[in-house]
Amino acid sequence: MLKSIIKNTEKLKDKEKTEMFLLMHSYYMNVTEENFYNDLSKKDKIIMLMEEQVLCGFSTQVLLKRTINNQKTNIVFSGDTIIDKQHNNSFALPIAWGKMMFSILNENPTIPLYWLLTSKGYKTYRYLPVFFNNYFPKPFIKLTSFEKILLLCVGQELFEEKLDTQRWILKAGAKDQHLRPGVADITESKRTRQEIVYFEKKNPGYMHGDELICLARFSENNIKPFILKKILAL
Repeated sequence: MLKSIIKNTEKLKDKEKTEMFLLMHSYYMNVTEENFYNDLSKKDKIIMLMEEQVLCGFSTQVLLKRTINNQKTNIVFSGDTIIDKQHNNSFALPIAWGKMMFSILNENPTIPLYWLLTSKGYKTYRYLPVFFNNYFPKPFIKLTSFEKILLLCVGQELFEEKLDTQRWILKAGAKDQHLRPGVADITESKRTRQEIVYFEKKNPGYMHGDELICLARFSENNIKPFILKKILAL
């Protein structure tokens, strides 16, 4: 049976870190231990998807508390994320993430909470239309002035010279990690889905490791009803 566990980064055992690295390496090219562990050290929490004692997926998270345009704002940035292909259709990990987000929101309900992520592949991007009513990028939807300032401030802080603010893309270098061939290729059959076509249009260099910057306000009225029901279930 699949279950999700949320751990503070500093409480991860060496064995768990190794398993995470090996899982990431099996789906991504150019993943080095040095870069993986360095990125992991910058995150607060890890959501781990487990089946018995076997790691089947994980997602790294960090909570950024910032003041944007004189407004206190909480931003959860999701880093390295992978789910084993045998469990691609499981909602266990994203629902655990949703519960974590609600715990942050409930601690400070007057402070806006946003989800920031970068998407190398369409599978990650598709969480946005599944979870949210409004998000960026979405067809015919523009960033609000506040959201644009948020992305500029936090994007420059996190991504520095990689940030392309015209296309909201992180341009990959020759040594940056990218999905292995066959993991999330966009085939003709997949181009029947509007959100996949839109992702490819916004991030045509995804196979080389380019990342699409995405943002969504995490609030009860912006979450799809059936997802909200799953998150709030005991």
